[in-house]
Amino acid sequence: MSGLTVWMNEEIIKLKQDMDRLFAGIYRDFSGQRLIGHTPGESPIASLSEDQDAVVVRIELAGIDPENVDVVVAEDILEISSASKQQYSQDNRLVEQGRAFAHRLKLPCRIKTDEVQARHREGILEIVMPKCKPTPGRHLKIVKS
Repeated sequence: MSGLTVWMNEEIIKLKQDMDRLFAGIYRDFSGQRLIGHTPGESPIASLSEDQDAVVVRIELAGIDPENVDVVVAEDILEISSASKQQYSQDNRLVEQGRAFAHRLKLPCRIKTDEVQARHREGILEIVMPKCKPTPGRHLKIVKS
C-alpha cells in the first residue's frame, strides 16, 4: 500500500504544477497589464491610468518603428495596431519576416477625441486622452396619456 501512496503523491504534485502553469497563463493573457501582442506568444507591457482630467495609456513598443503604429480613438474606444515586414538575406536566400499586433480597448469614460495626444520616446508610446465632462442628468415630466 505504501507504493500506491508514493505514486499518488507524485501525481498530485504533477497535477498541481500543471494547474499552476494553466492559471499563470490565464493571468498573463487576461490581466489588465497585458494589452496587446507584439511577438508570438508575448505582449508588450502596457498600463492604463486615469486622473480627474485624463486617461493615459503607456505601451512599451521597443523595436517597433512608431511610423508603423496606427492609433484610432473614438469616444470611449482606443484601437492600436501595427504591421511591419523585414527582409534579410540568409544562406543566399531572401527571407521576409513580419510582425503585427492589434488591440481594441474600452476606455473607462468618454474622451475628447480632438484633444488626444500621442508621444513616442525611448520605446514607450504614451497616449494622453482628456476626459469629457459628464453631462448632467435631466428631469423629465411624465405626461399622462
